[in-house]
Amino acid sequence: MPISHRTLEAWRLPVQHVCGKALVPTMALFEAAAVKLAEAPVLMSGRRHKG
Repeated sequence: MPISHRTLEAWRLPVQHVCGKALVPTMALFEAAAVKLAEAPVLMSGRRHKG
């Protein structure tokens, strides 16, 4: 699931700053992404067949 850096900035995640770099625990990222994915609506797609 591709996520932009702007999206990550909007998510409330624990961040540590080390040597000028922001570090976020990997499990926190996966947990936040799983919640977002579970909350997303399921949309049906595909071509309609005329008949």
